[in-house]
Amino acid sequence: MRPQGGDQDKWWGTDMMLTKVRSNRHAGRTAAMSDAEFFATMLEGAALLSNSMAVNGQLSPMWQTVGIPYFLEARAQGHLLSLAFDVTRPLGAPETKAWLAANVEAVDSFHAWSKEWKPGAAPAP
Repeated sequence: MRPQGGDQDKWWGTDMMLTKVRSNRHAGRTAAMSDAEFFATMLEGAALLSNSMAVNGQLSPMWQTVGIPYFLEARAQGHLLSLAFDVTRPLGAPETKAWLAANVEAVDSFHAWSKEWKPGAAPAP
């Protein structure tokens, strides 16, 4: 991880968040998770952590305006798991394929919601 570039370095918070997420991969309950399960779990954690960092002014404006609200609203609407498995679809993991096949309606609902989502359309939870 690079050193912080000063008090006004908004991207350093993003770097810190990503480093923290990566460091959790092989510890505790996440060590037994598949890659897809881990990604889904960490996506939720990253959304919540980044929201608290945004509140404290530690993230770039792009994350505060678009990224964080999108992921928090996806979580509030129950779409975060579908999002996580859908994003990892191209990897072709058998577990991901099986989950997507068993949850077609949830993924379709996520796609419909995502297509209509716009920044500022709904308040973040």
